[in-house]
Amino acid sequence: MARRTLGDVADTWKKFTAFGAIAYFVYALLPYADLGMRSASDVSSDLAGRAQALAISLMCAVVFYGLRKRTPIYWKVIPTLIGICALNSVLGGAWTFYQRSQPWILVVAFVGPALLGAFLVFIVWWRKQRGYFARPTR
Repeated sequence: MARRTLGDVADTWKKFTAFGAIAYFVYALLPYADLGMRSASDVSSDLAGRAQALAISLMCAVVFYGLRKRTPIYWKVIPTLIGICALNSVLGGAWTFYQRSQPWILVVAFVGPALLGAFLVFIVWWRKQRGYFARPTR
């Protein structure tokens, strides 16, 4: 089995974040009719979601740009942005369960620690990748 190099992992993350940036940007700009919305209340309630999608699109674009340029400042910025996205996912899911009067505390109790554990593993791995960002691209 061939061992993956750090460059291969970075290329995969570049593709993933570029796709995420484009997908969230397209979602934020699609006409409301394409999303199946019909009433004015649907449109007004979705404006916050569209703003959030634009923010996530910008964060993905910054991560992509940082992996592409390899400057040391991005070595410090990227984990923060990924943490914000992860926190957004947990809080968004918990808020949806709360609004629908479902057992939202179970989502926070089980998904939250799992996501936190995965993020801590990512941080431990990320700290070892500083050398990748010390070699800027041409």
